[in-house]
Amino acid sequence: MWEAAFGGLLAAKGLKRAPVEVTLIDRRNYRLFQPLPYQVATGALSPGEIASPLRHILSGATARIGRRRRPDSSPSRTRRKSRSRILHAFEAAELEPDVEKRRAWLTFVLIGGGRRMGALGEIANDTLRHDFRSINPAEARILLIEGVDRILSTFPPDLSEAAERSLIGLGVRTRTRALATEVDTEGVTVRVDGATQRIPARTALWSAGVSASPLGAIVKQRAGAILSVPGHPEILVIGDLASFSHQGGRPLRGVAPVAMQQGRYAGELIVKRLRGEPVQPFHYVNKGNLATIGHTVADFCCGFSFT
Repeated sequence: MWEAAFGGLLAAKGLKRAPVEVTLIDRRNYRLFQPLPYQVATGALSPGEIASPLRHILSGATARIGRRRRPDSSPSRTRRKSRSRILHAFEAAELEPDVEKRRAWLTFVLIGGGRRMGALGEIANDTLRHDFRSINPAEARILLIEGVDRILSTFPPDLSEAAERSLIGLGVRTRTRALATEVDTEGVTVRVDGATQRIPARTALWSAGVSASPLGAIVKQRAGAILSVPGHPEILVIGDLASFSHQGGRPLRGVAPVAMQQGRYAGELIVKRLRGEPVQPFHYVNKGNLATIGHTVADFCCGFSFT
């Protein structure tokens, strides 16, 4: 197994009592809880609060460290750099006497409507509110640039509106149908309805998604990135590398519940193969969506939603 993400962990746990030898390969010797690194980046949590040793979690399985030959651009490394940049921006603003330059330091541009886009607003309004003398962190200008017509586009429209109201309460202003076309150390260039606008900002944070890993590109070329690789039943692809579109015609989203169900399925599939039992096709059960924006925004599949 490669990487101790949600899918890999659930698959390994499913094989705990099976007559197999499980080897888990990861570039780290600890499990990083992926939904929370953004809170680390914005200073709400410390790194130690979202990491646990792999050997403690996976007793009975062999854990090995697999190192990349390319520079590490993993989300955890990037988000911890983001934490330093955010805190540095407030420190620089505290020491900057020029009003315009100080405003640029206190302007943050979030590119893409990620599910934890309100975390920076919480930091400015709560975590850092008593830490400075020359500036008021709550006066920070936080702009969210979203390319489509509303934030959280996978949620129902009423919840998108509720999320935007929560963001406004946190001091975050959204600009929809806007595309960031250029980012440099001095600001961000945005295109809206064919017109361009320059936003002076010393800090820009990308939350519009990431590209697939090199391994993902290889899987896609050879197998179309599905749960099982044609001609190689011994290879199973789960989690973010998998593109399962057999329900509803659209690929399942790269979120933790999908990976966890796929991980459980992979473990059960291996056990049933060893027993010679029939295996049913994978079926995903959607239990709803959850986003944290100041207050929780949820969309459950049992007939109701709330904020």
